[in-house]
Amino acid sequence: MNVLVVPTLFTVIIKKINQIFSYDFFLKHLLLLILAPTIYLCLHPDRIVIISAICFYPFMFIYLSKHREWHTNEFDGKAIFYAYFIYHAITYIRGFFNIDWRPDWINMVSGLLFLSFLVPYWLYMPNTNNLKLLWRSFLIWGIPIGCIIFFFLPYDIGIMSVVNFVDVFILCIPFIKKKYSILFLAVALMAVSYDIDRRSILINAIVPILIVLFWRFLKNDLVRKVLISALIISPLFFLFMGITHTFNIFESMNGLDILSTGARNMTVDSRTGIFVDVFSGIEKEGAYLFGLGGNGKVNTSLVFNVNHDYNLIYKYGRTTSESGILNFIQQGGLMGFVVYSLLLIFAVMKANRSQNTFMKMLSVFIAFEYLYSFVQVPLKTNGTTFYLMLWIGMCYNKSFRNMTNPQMKEYLRTIFK
Repeated sequence: MNVLVVPTLFTVIIKKINQIFSYDFFLKHLLLLILAPTIYLCLHPDRIVIISAICFYPFMFIYLSKHREWHTNEFDGKAIFYAYFIYHAITYIRGFFNIDWRPDWINMVSGLLFLSFLVPYWLYMPNTNNLKLLWRSFLIWGIPIGCIIFFFLPYDIGIMSVVNFVDVFILCIPFIKKKYSILFLAVALMAVSYDIDRRSILINAIVPILIVLFWRFLKNDLVRKVLISALIISPLFFLFMGITHTFNIFESMNGLDILSTGARNMTVDSRTGIFVDVFSGIEKEGAYLFGLGGNGKVNTSLVFNVNHDYNLIYKYGRTTSESGILNFIQQGGLMGFVVYSLLLIFAVMKANRSQNTFMKMLSVFIAFEYLYSFVQVPLKTNGTTFYLMLWIGMCYNKSFRNMTNPQMKEYLRTIFK
């Protein structure tokens, strides 16, 4: 076969895809590809690998093939993006040296592959044109799918990764019509009420509401800078205190009755164990600087839980945990921790210097997300990570930051008509 046949065939396929799927069409419906695995997971818990591959391989192929339409000139965080992308690429390559069994191979061709070579590019997606299409699709697809999960599907964890885009929609309340304000608050209440004991949903819904309610104080630049600094510095401080065995914030909050909701205590310490597991694993391998790489595993105390088959699931160790920042530490050591921290901190700094209220509120929310990544927010190929990358990408977009309040109000009202 002529060596030119394959590249030519590939070019023809790309052109055909571009003819059938315009970039606007893709943006309007991409949420279906992202949320389909979540819906399937609600029906078939723990069976998500195949459906994820079916959805995210086309997503990655179509999205990356349309890179000419990304309008990256509006994105002014390319240095940190390249650092973030290179970190993921190196972590992925190192994953081949940590393969111990079949699930590791599956991870290399699914979860870790998408997380390394697709998710970083989501940062480029939000610009003034794309976001209109995306946010309308959240209304058209996201809210109905969330309602279907709420009323009809049995597995509750999916609702968080479907409708938590509403957390940032709540920040739009000062700019949009009352009917949308009521809708977004109702969706947030629906998600929270599905399982009041699921603290992640509750906290993520309360924080943007508090930002809006207390904006009369937070609009003061000094007050806002103090709060943002506290949100960023406090987890670093408590991490240092925990590593040096001086003070454990999780143990100190364990069992506070004032935050108990009956079924379980919302301040139960479920994080000390995983921090100990990760740092013990890093210390054992002497991997403080660069971590363990993709598929890097640490021993976990969960294997001693007789109520679950964790001894089989974590036969060779645990590759990820519930804490977003802890996953970067486990896989990338100090370098992973610094890269992810800078990605969020620079986003906060840029958004906080914006010309409009919405972006300044978003800077506070992203600062909170950084703090909360020490507890939750693991990056995965799901709706939660997609939304987070959009919010971070907005912070790096000059067009959003340069809008005045009247311009932002007009822009948001073209979306929420």
